[in-house]
Amino acid sequence: AAEAGAPLPAAAALRARFAGTGAPRGGPSVAGDATARTVLWLGCPTDGTRTGDAALALFAAAGEPVRCEAAGECCGSVAYDLGLAPEAASLARAAAAGLAGADRVVVASPSCARMMREEWPRLGIDAPPVTTAVEWLASAAPALPLAPATGAVAWHAPCTLTRALGVVEEGPAVLRALGYDVREPAATGIDTRCSGAGAAYPLVDAAGAAAVAAVRRAELAALDAPPVTACASAGRALGAADLLVLAAERLVR
Repeated sequence: AAEAGAPLPAAAALRARFAGTGAPRGGPSVAGDATARTVLWLGCPTDGTRTGDAALALFAAAGEPVRCEAAGECCGSVAYDLGLAPEAASLARAAAAGLAGADRVVVASPSCARMMREEWPRLGIDAPPVTTAVEWLASAAPALPLAPATGAVAWHAPCTLTRALGVVEEGPAVLRALGYDVREPAATGIDTRCSGAGAAYPLVDAAGAAAVAAVRRAELAALDAPPVTACASAGRALGAADLLVLAAERLVR
């Protein structure tokens, strides 16, 4: 529709933002080991969150060197979802250049992981093997020095993480390893309900996205436990804590 010239205000606004900043949002600014062969990709959805610092703390506790991509980098996911193919390809190529020489990339944002795994190849762009941060944390958790938690949490399974990437059991498994009683709404796992925050949807239909989020917030509130998720966009929409941050808070200093 965008290529055919249809009037899409969200696409026009995002194109103007790309022209000024090069990314749909600002990027998180975190450090890391510049020589590491594993890259931590936070993605612009995590801007303004504690995800980056939490992830670096977890990698350090696991004894795994990691470098974090430069602030402001964007995988092109939001642009691609809006039909801005040239902008998406340009962003993706720049992002891929920053991953050159890496053995793997651990991705915090599910939408970024899906973009790299599925859409980059369609654009003719290569990436190192992509692992979601949830998968990495599930494998690293048994060796981490974690103080056991108590109480219950309500798990929101991000739809891109579960439906698109097939990462279903790892999030609840990490929470149980931390010591939490995990409560889930009826619509969860591969059948999870959307938070309304996926990709470009809030830019195109803000009212609809808010209505979808309200339904999910009510389902989580009925579980009578603080909500937790593994997607920064969903976390904002639902007022949910981030799984990486929750895990980092349990590290024994």
